Amino acid sequence: IHTMDALGIDIRAQRARPLSDFASEPFDFVITVCDRAREVCPTFPGSAVSIHWGYPDPVVIEDDAQRAATFKQIALHLKARIGYFLSALSQSV
Repeated sequence: IHTMDALGIDIRAQRARPLSDFASEPFDFVITVCDRAREVCPTFPGSAVSIHWGYPDPVVIEDDAQRAATFKQIALHLKARIGYFLSALSQSV
């Protein structure tokens, strides 16, 4: 929350939801962002394209400053990747 807040993104009202909430939803893309998620991510119905963007889990870093820096680095990298992804999608339509 602190990392996103520092980047000007308020996620305080966001809550995690179980994947089972989305099991019957059609998806065009399913993107996982850590190795653990890639291993346990369920198969979604339809012809969703699976994409994996691997990142280390910052929670396991013991040093507070290093953990915060890693969270920030991942957040900035995801922001850029999502931007490129959305740009590519809009160009292919």
